[in-house]
Amino acid sequence: MRRFILENSGLKLLSLFVALMLWVYIGTGQMLERRENVQLEFADIPSGLRLAPDVRTQVAVAFSGRRDPIRQLNPDEMKAVVSLKPGSGPGQDLRIVPRIRNLPKGIMADIPSLTVRLVPSP
Repeated sequence: MRRFILENSGLKLLSLFVALMLWVYIGTGQMLERRENVQLEFADIPSGLRLAPDVRTQVAVAFSGRRDPIRQLNPDEMKAVVSLKPGSGPGQDLRIVPRIRNLPKGIMADIPSLTVRLVPSP
């Protein structure tokens, strides 16, 4: 039994090392990051107020995840939702982080916060 374990020990260690390197490569090498512009959708705008004319309509989002779901990601079908809760007054700068609806499983999105200003409706 001892001879069976020790025989060709160099080759056995080399094969174990190669298997470990393949496992590390497969496990970590398949992650991708992709930056895309996503349309903003504003919800819950208080009555009597509207968005200031200089408010951005798109936001740059960094998506990360496994290779196949990232490649199939279609940012044209996605929207980042910004909820403007009632109680926001005119002229206030609101610091908000949008949320993406229907984000596919296995994909994470890093969305920067943005500043939104509400003004009285004409």
